[in-house]
Amino acid sequence: MMDAVDIIVHGLRSLLLHNPDVFRRTFRRGQVFNNETRGIQCDRDPLVPWVHGRIILSHLLGVNFTGITGPVVFNPTTGHRSHYRLDVMALRFNAELQKVIITPFIPNTNVNFKPISLRVQPLLVHLGL
Repeated sequence: MMDAVDIIVHGLRSLLLHNPDVFRRTFRRGQVFNNETRGIQCDRDPLVPWVHGRIILSHLLGVNFTGITGPVVFNPTTGHRSHYRLDVMALRFNAELQKVIITPFIPNTNVNFKPISLRVQPLLVHLGL
């Protein structure tokens, strides 16, 4: 959760450093404008994307910092996060939260979680290599 908030903070900070006036024509006199139309019309057909959507996304994908889950870096082509650590936690009734497995990011693999007997082990983790 913390890294997700930091991605937004870093991305928007980068956007505003590169273009401090990016939202000047969007927020005027307490109103929001999109492509010179008041408001953001979510029910239009065809849908009109927010004028700043692409530039915000490009700055979010361009973040690069070390968070609590490891390095926060995105593939600019796919938008997927890479080089992160995955902690699988088990939560049982009347027991403390427990780490079941810690695994680093492995490119081009799938991680499948299948519940098994809660008395023996809460999760079975399969790394598809």
